[in-house]
Amino acid sequence: MEENRTKDKISFITLVNHLFAFFLNIFFLQNKKKSRFIERMRLNTFFLLLFLSFFWTSCEKPPTLIVPAEPREKENSKIESIVVFSTGEESRINHFDLTVERASIGAFFKNGDILITGPNARVDVQISDETLLRFKEKTEVQFLELKSEVSPGKTYTRVFLKKGKMVGKVNKNLLSPEYYILTPETSNKIDGTEFFVETLDGKSTIKVVSGKITTEYFVQAIENRSIAKSSPLGSQLESKKVQIEAGRMVEISGLSPLQNKEKLNPEEISSLGKIIEWNTIPVLELNIKKQEEQETKTLVLEDARVTKRMIAINEEISSGKANEKRIEELEAERSTLENQILKKQSEEKRKFNESIVVAPKKLKNRKEIVRYYERMEKIILTKGRIEIGAIISQEGDEIIIHTEYGIKRIPNEEVVEVIYEYQRKAKL
Repeated sequence: MEENRTKDKISFITLVNHLFAFFLNIFFLQNKKKSRFIERMRLNTFFLLLFLSFFWTSCEKPPTLIVPAEPREKENSKIESIVVFSTGEESRINHFDLTVERASIGAFFKNGDILITGPNARVDVQISDETLLRFKEKTEVQFLELKSEVSPGKTYTRVFLKKGKMVGKVNKNLLSPEYYILTPETSNKIDGTEFFVETLDGKSTIKVVSGKITTEYFVQAIENRSIAKSSPLGSQLESKKVQIEAGRMVEISGLSPLQNKEKLNPEEISSLGKIIEWNTIPVLELNIKKQEEQETKTLVLEDARVTKRMIAINEEISSGKANEKRIEELEAERSTLENQILKKQSEEKRKFNESIVVAPKKLKNRKEIVRYYERMEKIILTKGRIEIGAIISQEGDEIIIHTEYGIKRIPNEEVVEVIYEYQRKAKL
């Protein structure tokens, strides 16, 4: 490259010298007395251009030195939030960069991404190794911020549940992360807990199974910081906060369309402030259902080794570089991981059902049985006897049933008939 640059300079000098001599010949061609002057000028011009060339070369900026970049860390080592289980009809991820992806095991989220679950679907999303969020069917949720660092050792995660239902488990031993679950009606700070959040038709329901949640009214202009939290409106919201302890719940309807406006003018701020001032958030007793309690027990966190492998499989499949045989191998491995997770969940479900038998809830009457189990059966036995309650297990050679008098075990040979969904026929 340096040799070519030198040749170009010599050619340039020669060209200029010839052009200069040509113009001198035109003007002094008829003047023979000045021929010696012309030759002298040509020679002087040559040496002048040679000197300028040397000066140009010595002052020229040196060529740019290209330093190889440090090798990039593998992207999946920085990923904080991934799909660890997905079942039911197809769910999808609308990425913030406008790409769309199936919500398969190993698919991951970044700030701004949206998950939309299909009918009869369920998608489990793990955030780092501390939190698992399960999104039920027909749910739309946006991951606003994922483990954003607000100060050394302090991270911040915000998830906006636009519609639908979710159940979550946050590792209560980890004090540094801050988790917020937002809905169009509520802002909820999660303080290490098992919980349910649902938003439907302008109403949010928050249920706390264990731990606690701090809840306040949602105001978009406060969340996006167009209005400071230290403002009078922010102070009003602060004064209306409630703490929901384990075994408690809240149901909150939307106060005003102003809650979800990006920016508010002074009149709107004043109007919304008055509405907030007039309202309170009542904390109610939680009558948890068996299905809900069981679901919290089947939220199983995966270790980092497994989640990294999930990501690697998903990325290789979606890269378009793998051939058909390789894709089959990867799909088989992903299916194996899925079955392992399903097996873990089934085991936790079994343990939970066993715990109900060993330490049953005290259900005083049939109405409480139906409220907890959401069903009731009538068992007709030999010799005209009957038992009414909720069947917990019907495996092996006996039926285990939860009645208003406690747990009973009935041998199969004594059973004449089982009437299911008996609560539809009985007067409670």
